[in-house]
Amino acid sequence: EDGTHSRSCTYCGAKESGKHNFGDWTESENGTHSRTCNDCGVSEKIGHSFGEWTDNEDGTHSRSCTYCGVKESGKHNFGDWIKSENGKHTRSCTECGNSASYIIGDIINDNIIDAFDLVMLRRIILNGCTSDYQRAVSDVNLDGETNIADLVYLQQYILGKITK
Repeated sequence: EDGTHSRSCTYCGAKESGKHNFGDWTESENGTHSRTCNDCGVSEKIGHSFGEWTDNEDGTHSRSCTYCGVKESGKHNFGDWIKSENGKHTRSCTECGNSASYIIGDIINDNIIDAFDLVMLRRIILNGCTSDYQRAVSDVNLDGETNIADLVYLQQYILGKITK
């Protein structure tokens, strides 16, 4: 318990003690990890102590246990979209801080609203949205649906008939 071990001589009864000489941490099956003293065989188990989440730049993030190095990964846990002054919408992962942003109408995500976005919006209307990003940027008139009205609105914007 105090981080030491001791032994007694079987002939004279003399005792000696020393600090445990633990080996490396190893992962256990139940979400803990353990290590064993190389001298006396006593072992200790403790739960993982994970460091900060870091972005993996593939839609996930991960963190490692500071004791044994076991890695834990997961998808980003994004908060709500927040609209900024420049028309961009941004949201951040509540665990690692990674942020994602978009401009409504920028369907192909190149930071420009042009005819390529119009072509892609036609495809989305015909075939449906394939991602959360497409759902977020394709509702151009902000009525909660992606339909022909969005296509007309986007076309008017590209032609300069409307500015918002």
